[in-house]
Amino acid sequence: MNNRTSMPHITLPPRCHWLVVLCLLFITSCGGDRTAPTGKQPKQTATAPAETGTSAPEKPPTHTGPNITVELPARDQKVLGGFVLKGEARTFENTVNYRVVGERGEQVAEGNLMAVGDVGTMNPFTTEVTLPRNYTGRATVEVFQFSARDGRPVDVVKIPIAVRGQPATATDGATVRVFFTNSAMNGNGDCRNVFSVERPRGQSPAVAEHALKELLAGPTSSDREAGYVTELPRGVVLRGIRITNGVAVANFSSQLRSSAGACRAEAIRAQIERTLFQFPSVQSVIIQVEGKEEEVLEP
Repeated sequence: MNNRTSMPHITLPPRCHWLVVLCLLFITSCGGDRTAPTGKQPKQTATAPAETGTSAPEKPPTHTGPNITVELPARDQKVLGGFVLKGEARTFENTVNYRVVGERGEQVAEGNLMAVGDVGTMNPFTTEVTLPRNYTGRATVEVFQFSARDGRPVDVVKIPIAVRGQPATATDGATVRVFFTNSAMNGNGDCRNVFSVERPRGQSPAVAEHALKELLAGPTSSDREAGYVTELPRGVVLRGIRITNGVAVANFSSQLRSSAGACRAEAIRAQIERTLFQFPSVQSVIIQVEGKEEEVLEP
């Protein structure tokens, strides 16, 4: 005996078949998957990225001009005993080279210096170039850098100058140098940058004392026209100077205390020290005011 219960067979009238089909279509359209058919992806519309408040870093400006420019000396400038070399350079390791070539191609002077600033950018440079006393006539200043590839001079800038003869004095024709500030020549703004002008040595055997007195006398009118200025206060008098075992002790009057500001104090000290350091017998300098060293040239 078969105990399995069979499902009853339901027979729909013919007119109901269409109702079933319509219901199935309605259910499929309401609950079916609305995604695009397999193999057909919806179209992507490109949109601009949202601003985040930051932008791509700007590239540094590319330097397209010459790697070395020279401001001083000027073309055909007349010089006496030397000149200030001033300009800007973008060179390997910031090294700038120079030489002075005479009329017959002989080398009159040469040297090198460092431009002050970040490597790879145009940076200022300033230095003093001293010429031999026995040279007069036309000359050419050449400023350049040595090639890192083959060592030859490259980026050469040439400036013609005229070297004048130096006047003789009543003794042996020697001169002394005194140092002043000059903002037109101070390429990097260092307070201790001072620049020399020459004075006749005179007949005094005390040459260091004579040089300091010339320093205290200040710039001449022609010096001032060229931009030279002294930072020493008015009325300063040299009380005395002695040089012992390479140490120069320079004693000044109380007016030297009237200097104000750190930069001016540094400039005054540089003027005095550089004036004395030109003498081989001076290795160090002590500055006194009325015989005392304490609180001298302090801001």
